[in-house]
Amino acid sequence: MSAKSWYLKQPCFRTLSVIQTTLIALTMSGCATNLDPSEGGFINGIVGLAGGGYQRRIEASERVYRDEVQQQERLSREAQTLEQERAAVRSELNQATDRLRALEQRIQQQRTRIAAQRAANRRQQEQQLARAQTKLSQAKTSLGSIKVENADDRSLETTKAQVRLLESQLAEIDELATISRAGL
Repeated sequence: MSAKSWYLKQPCFRTLSVIQTTLIALTMSGCATNLDPSEGGFINGIVGLAGGGYQRRIEASERVYRDEVQQQERLSREAQTLEQERAAVRSELNQATDRLRALEQRIQQQRTRIAAQRAANRRQQEQQLARAQTKLSQAKTSLGSIKVENADDRSLETTKAQVRLLESQLAEIDELATISRAGL
């Protein structure tokens, strides 16, 4: 048996050894200047290990890390939601742009169609007016050839027929002129 083991087996020395260890620990803990284990130092390190400072620091860091991870996941979900909303708005904007272009094209086509109709109507109206002018010239000629003075019974009947023909020509000219005016 060695001297050390005999020494530890004696009850009075065993109690003395526990007291010495406790005193040393208390003395060293009194020398600890900071409870933060990151501040370093041998005594601070021993106090941090013995007092649980290191474990509390690790737990606090893990809580902060978990909170940061949760916040990052929440922000990622929000960013994804925002991107989906942006995509939906972009899609609506593209649809509105396409509809706007289609309406512009439709309006331009309508204007072109109306201009073409106006040109066709104008040509038709000009042709009607030309026919009316021709008939007017013919009616003037007919009017100049009708002689009421010096007409006898037989020639008076012919003159009446000429006047009725002239009146029907004037009615036709009036109708052509009215159609042309209504078309404008």
